[in-house]
Amino acid sequence: MRVLWAAILVVVAMVFVSIGTARAQFVGVPKPAPIVVTVTKSDQRMVIAVNGQPRFKWWVSTGARGHATPSGQYKVSWLDEHHKSKQYNDAPMPYAIFFNEGKAIHGFAGSVGGPASHGCVRLSTGNAKTLFRLVEERQGLAGFKYDTTIIVR
Repeated sequence: MRVLWAAILVVVAMVFVSIGTARAQFVGVPKPAPIVVTVTKSDQRMVIAVNGQPRFKWWVSTGARGHATPSGQYKVSWLDEHHKSKQYNDAPMPYAIFFNEGKAIHGFAGSVGGPASHGCVRLSTGNAKTLFRLVEERQGLAGFKYDTTIIVR
């Protein structure tokens, strides 16, 4: 019976040590600076702030009449560098940053600056790539959610 209890204690100790070791890896690792992406539908602009400091301001195209981009505050759900729309005939959505049940910020080869999308937020492809890389590099350590907030007003 003592041997059984000793074995159980060893297993429990190993579990706690491994958890402590895993948690210790993160001690002293700086948390990536938070990113806040603010989209203003009334003027079709996007401002990207990193750690509270504005870094970029770009023109966008949000949802056209009947396809409004939903207002609200969201977290990034997932990223897809080479996404194609399943809903709109494989339309390219490069550098897609998904935030609300299929809505995304993504690159667009045409002009931006007025309501025109089916509800997504379109950026010029170059700006979309810049934002995508910024979000991607600050996603934190494996297993952690993207530390990016998207606000649509």
